Amino acid sequence: MAQHKARAIATENPSEVAIEITTKGEGEVVEVVRQLAPEGFPTDLVPQLADYMARGFNSAYERLSPDTIDLEDYAQARGRRTDPEVEEEAQAATRLLKQLPHLTFSKVVGRVCRFKGVIAGHRCSKKCTDRIRRAVKEYAARQEIETLTKAE
Repeated sequence: MAQHKARAIATENPSEVAIEITTKGEGEVVEVVRQLAPEGFPTDLVPQLADYMARGFNSAYERLSPDTIDLEDYAQARGRRTDPEVEEEAQAATRLLKQLPHLTFSKVVGRVCRFKGVIAGHRCSKKCTDRIRRAVKEYAARQEIETLTKAE
C-alpha cells in the first residue's frame, strides 16, 4: 500500500475547500479533493477548514495498517437474500436450458417449478414463469461475477 499525504491548497473560489493528496517521497499528485464550504461559513476561515481536512486525512491514513482489509470484499449484494428453493429452481432451469435449448421457457418452468406436485391442482402461470425467469437471470449474474473474481 503506497503512503499518501494530504495538504491544503489554495483555490480561485473563496468558498471552496481543497486538499491535494500526494504519494509520500515521490510527491506525485494522486487526487485533489474539492468541497464547497458550508453555507454561511466565514470565507476568511476556509483555509483553516482545508487545513483541518488535510490533518484529518493524514491522521486517519497513519492509523491504517499495511494489511488493512478492504471492506468492499465483504460488501453484501443489495436487496433480499436469495431463497434456497428459488436458487435450486434457477440452477435446474439453467441446466435444462443448456441441455434442451429447443424448450420454451414456460415448458422449462413446468418441469422445475417447486409447487408442481406439492400443491394439488397447481398449474404454472405467468407468476411462476416470471419468478423463475428472474431467478435464472440473477443466478447467471452471480455466476458471471464469480468467474470474473476467480480470474483476477
